[in-house]
Amino acid sequence: MKKLIFSCLSIVILLNFGCTTEIVSETDVSETPSSSVETTNSSTPSSTLGLDGVKYTMFILNVHDWLNGNDSIETVNKVIDIHEKYEVPVNIYLTDPVVQLYVEKAPDLIERFKTSKYVTISYHSRAPTPYYSNFDIIGIHELSDDEIYDKIMEYETHKIDLATGLPTESEGGYAYLKEIIGYAPVTVGIGSEYKNVETQLMKVYKTLGASFTLTHAKEALLGDTKGGLYLRPEQIPIKLYESKALTSKGDEVIKSAISNYSGDTSKGEFINIKFHEDNFYLNGSPWIWNFYTDGQTSDPKSTPFDITTVNVKEKTDAERAHMWTLYEEAVEYVKDNSETMHPISEFDLEDMLSE
Repeated sequence: MKKLIFSCLSIVILLNFGCTTEIVSETDVSETPSSSVETTNSSTPSSTLGLDGVKYTMFILNVHDWLNGNDSIETVNKVIDIHEKYEVPVNIYLTDPVVQLYVEKAPDLIERFKTSKYVTISYHSRAPTPYYSNFDIIGIHELSDDEIYDKIMEYETHKIDLATGLPTESEGGYAYLKEIIGYAPVTVGIGSEYKNVETQLMKVYKTLGASFTLTHAKEALLGDTKGGLYLRPEQIPIKLYESKALTSKGDEVIKSAISNYSGDTSKGEFINIKFHEDNFYLNGSPWIWNFYTDGQTSDPKSTPFDITTVNVKEKTDAERAHMWTLYEEAVEYVKDNSETMHPISEFDLEDMLSE
């Protein structure tokens, strides 16, 4: 059963109703902010969850390195090992090229996604999809709304040709991931800078079954909506992978990040701890250099794209060891303080809004 049971958690929350509050405010290139679609605040859910001042912690692993497939597979398995060891949920965001790779080379990992009670699967896109930020290589934003919807639906139901950026006849996209894991990926990362494209993206993903999307343009409270989807609540984003100093500690990073928060806690206080799988072994992300000239996701290359090699520096053994220690320290800290940090999955967010 994928959804965790939180009957005992509700009691703990009531006992900890007066806990202290926390912050950090940063922008994540992995989840490019997109503020063109209007967001709205809903009323507080009637659930016993989401109470004023109560902290909730989500671990977010963004996965996108299809070029170094063996490293990606090994890393994601190891991350799941850590979360199963400490019995702390992890929310894993997959791109279609990674899904295609895993289906071919790591069916056991796909099965683990489906059966581990600590894993929740979500979805995000990267270049060369034409609705990723600053990558409209086919002029999708110049189409009519109906044409944009149809084009996005084509991409989100078919595998993409990474060399051309065009959809193929094979199954792929959000719909394919939904099919192979047996449920609609809970949250979608959306990054288009065009309002008309973003609006149609919301419609497509909602039609396909998504519940949440993202924003980093502002804080998102539990129950906030955007384009017909709920926003994944986020008040305290912690980009743990940026703690590169070998002396940094996972627990200290979390405590430092949340110590000064003074925002709206009326619907709970949501702490999202983020990592990418390639942060464990690379200094940089290959997909950026595959499709952009400057390594900054601002200047797209021209087709056909060279998707065979890319010059991204590997982490040293000491740097890799530090990343793993840092990450496990963070998971262990949340586990040891679970009565105040309340580790949850995105399935639990759905429960909060439905109770």
